[in-house]
Amino acid sequence: MIYITDDKDLEKLKSLEKDKYLYLDTEVVIRDFENIDFFNDRIRLIQIGNEEDIYILDLFKLNKENVITYLKPLIEEKGIVGHNLKFDIKFLKTNLNIFPKIVFDTMIASQILSKGDNGQRHSLALVLKRYTDEEVDKSYQKSVWNIENLSKEQLDYAAKDVQVLRKLFNEEKNLLNSESLLKKAIGDSYKVFGVYNPVSALEMSFLLSLVDIELTGIPIDIDEVQRL
Repeated sequence: MIYITDDKDLEKLKSLEKDKYLYLDTEVVIRDFENIDFFNDRIRLIQIGNEEDIYILDLFKLNKENVITYLKPLIEEKGIVGHNLKFDIKFLKTNLNIFPKIVFDTMIASQILSKGDNGQRHSLALVLKRYTDEEVDKSYQKSVWNIENLSKEQLDYAAKDVQVLRKLFNEEKNLLNSESLLKKAIGDSYKVFGVYNPVSALEMSFLLSLVDIELTGIPIDIDEVQRL
């Protein structure tokens, strides 16, 4: 884990340029968890890493424009793996105007693998336990993230959320690829992540459109709605 609070240390992110895809998570200062405000609540940490390293960027201590300069090409030009990525992508878009192009969401993968079993739940902790022998403590999720200096426990928690994605992603990828389906995906999902399950490829692609719809809305014909 490399905790970055000084702008000059953003140079270290260049070590991630060689990777096809990266693992990502965020920690956000949320005033009301019952009514999350994606336009006014703020990102505190961005955790991003590959198979070897995890970088934690403290946005309360770094220059926003410098963060964008280093982070935008990494996130927008590579594949991004995360859990419940819709949440993270919304904040990346509204806080930093960063929007990934190719994603793999381990929560959506779990929903696909469940095959409609409504008894299964898809939080990171439960999915991780279901598909791997790893466990993750989520008790720090709603801790106070807007204090000046974060605790070691908070930073360890933030890093752990990215660390566990490595094994979870590979387990889910293998399970998705083992499905006997008539067609295989040949697009970005396969080229970047090695996932050729077409259902997964379609769902992951739609995720980005869904984020855009939820942030900007969709046009509604009021007269027609009233008529109906």
